Amino acid sequence: MSSLTCPYSRRCGGCQLLAMSYEEELAHKQELARRHLSRFGKLLPILGAANPCYYRNKVEAAFGLDRSRKVIAGTYEPRSHRIVDINSCLNEDKTATAIIVTIKKLLSASPPTMRTPAPASCAMYWCAAASTPGRSWWCW
Repeated sequence: MSSLTCPYSRRCGGCQLLAMSYEEELAHKQELARRHLSRFGKLLPILGAANPCYYRNKVEAAFGLDRSRKVIAGTYEPRSHRIVDINSCLNEDKTATAIIVTIKKLLSASPPTMRTPAPASCAMYWCAAASTPGRSWWCW
């Protein structure tokens, strides 16, 4: 995965291990699991994914307005309520990301009427399970 780059990684914090190779990432996670969980029982080896990108089935997006009143959607910066406006993510299911971008476009076509930009803490949350047959989508 060290050949991949993410334009949001410095603000988002979702792909902190992107600089490592996938084998190094798995070894790192195995060591973390060993350190924190081995006292509870035998630990099995971590199994790698066939495709280490676009694996996250549950996606949350915060929606809000930036200072210029443009609709933004994405994740919060670590330890803050500032929304990182994201249009594509290496971790999230591609269909979920496409839905978030579509919702953002729909909201931009008919923006909310507010006197001031909505604070990030008032952002609308949206969660989804991946578009795998037999799974549902949830919105709230």
